[in-house]
Amino acid sequence: MGKRADAIFGSNLFLHYTITVDYLRQRAVFTASSAETRSQGTPIPIQIFGDVPFAEATIQGEDGEKVSGLFFVDSGTTGAMVLNRKFLDAHPHLIAKAHFVDSPTVTAVGGKIHSSRAQIPQVGIGPFVFSNVVAAMPDSSVGVLSNESVAGIIGAGVLRRFTVTWDYARKRMFLLPNRRLKEPFETDCSGLHLVSPGPEYHAIMIDSVLSGSPGALAGLTTGDQIIAVNGTRGLPVWKVAETLRQAGRSARLAVHRKASVLEVKLLLRSPFLPAT
Repeated sequence: MGKRADAIFGSNLFLHYTITVDYLRQRAVFTASSAETRSQGTPIPIQIFGDVPFAEATIQGEDGEKVSGLFFVDSGTTGAMVLNRKFLDAHPHLIAKAHFVDSPTVTAVGGKIHSSRAQIPQVGIGPFVFSNVVAAMPDSSVGVLSNESVAGIIGAGVLRRFTVTWDYARKRMFLLPNRRLKEPFETDCSGLHLVSPGPEYHAIMIDSVLSGSPGALAGLTTGDQIIAVNGTRGLPVWKVAETLRQAGRSARLAVHRKASVLEVKLLLRSPFLPAT
């Protein structure tokens, strides 16, 4: 479930089917929208713009004040949340005391995107409240974030804590918690930004390396290809990224560089902790 659901299934399917995505078991169930079914979980109202869903969420800053906004719900965003710079500029008190850390540069169609990360004290979606949510904050607003009415993006880091049922026809989604609901929010601890080029999406390439990060200290560089993690080959990019979020652990990478295969050991470190 590392890619956006409507990118996998096609957005038109969401208009004709009620789709239940079980993140824990990694499976999806399709039911005709016209069928009378009773979905499990808490219903959350959504709005559909351009065939993609938006939902309201509430952000609470260090001062305790809460601000609600409209968020694009996107399972293809691997992190928990992205906050629109324009939304933050309008509500600077939300991050006035936040501790920011740099993120690896992301290469996109419009060029390179630089961002930072911070832990948001509380995020609420319907009755569900999450603490210390790691949110990315791009320096510039591109794509859906160029719309100042969009507060940000809710990503797979939140959705993976539920079985999510999408009911576009009735403009709602259902959230049924799984055992991951109360897990702490993790973030990349390697300093690597990984991509899996299409159309096969098999290779895992290092797109950028954050200066001073564990990845940089291990000698990894842009263009390296990760072919195995802890001795296991053939892992999808989302699974590799999941491994690289385990702060305090080490990861053994087999890396293909030009005509050589290198064995690299990464000592994973939370970016929110001071370097030792």
